[in-house]
Amino acid sequence: ADGTVRLSRIGSGADRAWQEPFANIPNRTLLFLPGSPTRLARLNVARAHIVDLASGRVINSFAFPEPYGLFQAGRSVSPDGAVMVVLVRHGAEVKCQAWTLDPVAGVTRVVDLQGAPTEPGRAIFSPRGDLVALGGNTGATTIRLWDLKTGAPAATPLVQDTPMVQIAGTPFRECFSPDGSRFAASSTDGVVNVWDTATGKVAHQLPPAKPRAVTLIRFNPDGTRLLTVYTGGESQLWNTSTGQRAGPVLFHGGNV
Repeated sequence: ADGTVRLSRIGSGADRAWQEPFANIPNRTLLFLPGSPTRLARLNVARAHIVDLASGRVINSFAFPEPYGLFQAGRSVSPDGAVMVVLVRHGAEVKCQAWTLDPVAGVTRVVDLQGAPTEPGRAIFSPRGDLVALGGNTGATTIRLWDLKTGAPAATPLVQDTPMVQIAGTPFRECFSPDGSRFAASSTDGVVNVWDTATGKVAHQLPPAKPRAVTLIRFNPDGTRLLTVYTGGESQLWNTSTGQRAGPVLFHGGNV
């Protein structure tokens, strides 16, 4: 409430805290910039401040494109820190946009994502940063992919039979494959659907051994295996070429 920002070092537990320049700033959003690991972005409705993590000093500040003010940034920065998907608002109008960011120059490019959802939610970037998935909020049955260069929908909608599970609020229940050619997401019945991102068609449906909620989905580095983890400590490896199980069910002593 007093604007203090505290950073802790994993391992040692050592931390440091700054109050300025964060005090009395409404609608604060703090984002690490993946492409600039020594810098932090602090956002409010009108401006972004780039902060040096070593000193807590603001090294740059820039205004967002007018006439829109930032409505919601969320956890939506591309893997290289170069693109942010945001919701902006001007009066009653809300748009979903992709902003190209530069820690020095600020917002250098703005693309409207045509027909993108305008309710707060998380954006899932492909590893190359050329695609973004939106629209997988709880209860939805459709995810759309957008081309970040053109702002146009990139493929046929990714549709599944049963609703998805809290995709907007949980960061581990959907993901792209390392090369961006596949996208996986869980549903309320525990089935994981894997789509071809070029065609929008379901490549595989991966059912749990018994009804379980999915807590995590991850591809391995070369994309040949997919790990699904369920409540109760069960997990399963899948062959992404065949959609078949790549071994027995694995058990853990508790939830993963």
